[in-house]
Amino acid sequence: MQVRIFDEIASALNATYEIRPPFYGKRWDGLEADLRRGVADVAWGHIVQTADRIHAFDLSPSFDHDAYCFLVAKPPELPR
Repeated sequence: MQVRIFDEIASALNATYEIRPPFYGKRWDGLEADLRRGVADVAWGHIVQTADRIHAFDLSPSFDHDAYCFLVAKPPELPR
């Protein structure tokens, strides 16, 4: 889905882009490092919007549902 969205943005701006894996690392910290060092102009993916990231980057609003949820144990059934 992200590629289709980016295709539409690039088409509207008459721009081209290249998709590459992160240069500085293999995880999401690699995406952040690439942006900070100027190796990448844009990063996308399943990125959790933490307070630190909100202060360091311009994040778009989420455009898809996350798989994240809270998980707690169910209490035992009450005796009848």
